[in-house]
Amino acid sequence: WSKSHHGLAMQPFTAKLAAEKLTPQTDPIRIGDHTYKVDLASDRLHFTETDGRKQTTYPLVHAMGGKNTFFFLTPLARGRLQVAPLGYDLNRKQWYDTGKSMVRHVLENDEPLPWKDRLLTFNTSCYNCHVSQLATNYDPKEDAYETTWGEPGINCETCHGPASEHIRVCREAPPGRPPKDLKIILTGTFTTKQQNDACSICHAKAGPITKVYPPGEPFFDH
Repeated sequence: WSKSHHGLAMQPFTAKLAAEKLTPQTDPIRIGDHTYKVDLASDRLHFTETDGRKQTTYPLVHAMGGKNTFFFLTPLARGRLQVAPLGYDLNRKQWYDTGKSMVRHVLENDEPLPWKDRLLTFNTSCYNCHVSQLATNYDPKEDAYETTWGEPGINCETCHGPASEHIRVCREAPPGRPPKDLKIILTGTFTTKQQNDACSICHAKAGPITKVYPPGEPFFDH
């Protein structure tokens, strides 16, 4: 599990990850009136935004994805974690304009979002499928977040429910005699609809209307 795409749905962005998975960006990418370049060579992983007059540096602290592409998160004011303007295509082994890749071709005149748009804020849009047991802790008066999560990536409890009783009965069971009741949600017993609903919470293009989704409940209730 720890090496799976679920387990690595989000992970700290480290020099080790960069060296193993990424290639250096050779040329800056222009987006509107700005150019962007990721620096993997220094001790502090970051990207720079240049508008011809000044240069601004943003740290890169988390990596999301890893199956076909990586998105990266940078901290902004008021607790926001923002999707960086450059992503990395693992198949082509090249950097690209994140916002441009999200243009909806079924709509006429759809344009890329600015990289600081709220829809590209992790705490607003991405959180539900990349970390586990998250609370956004949004303060509407301050328009600020104090977001916390249990662990990065999609852990066991996300799909199988709370595990404290499961751990207890397994620890108390005699050696070689697993308990008959494992005290946890066994997705292998789900109907096809329940299986689809449980996976749809992340794999469907939809927005949550409740804070949590207990596995096994009807997807469209949440």
